[in-house]
Amino acid sequence: MLITAACVIAGIILDRRAKRLLRERLDALMRRDGGVTPEEFLKRSLYHDAGDFTGIYVPHNETNGKYYVGQSVHVLQRVHQHFAGRGNGDVYADWKNGDSFTIQTTRLVDTDYDNLNNLERDAIEAYDAYGSGYNRTSGNNA
Repeated sequence: MLITAACVIAGIILDRRAKRLLRERLDALMRRDGGVTPEEFLKRSLYHDAGDFTGIYVPHNETNGKYYVGQSVHVLQRVHQHFAGRGNGDVYADWKNGDSFTIQTTRLVDTDYDNLNNLERDAIEAYDAYGSGYNRTSGNNA
């Protein structure tokens, strides 16, 4: 019984450590971009930029702490869709109702990931976007 309890506790500690390390890894990737508000994004018309790219985007609701993680081969166009009401309806509703957001992105080629699904899935886990955020799944399978 004591050994079982020790194993459970050790498992919890290792799981928390793994999640912390994953979050630190994803935070480092996202910080490369610096982030912008949806207002800045739309005002600067970033989505029309010829420099669109394949990667992930992470809108963060600064008001309630929730994250949304998405992936696209055209990240800037996809971010625009979300804040034009053609993406995640909950993100859009919270933004329209006055919540403060920041958006960060990262290019797949700037990571050590070999595909978008794995990058997105790890980001969803790192930011708890499925358990406590806006994501409705834990990511694509592949």
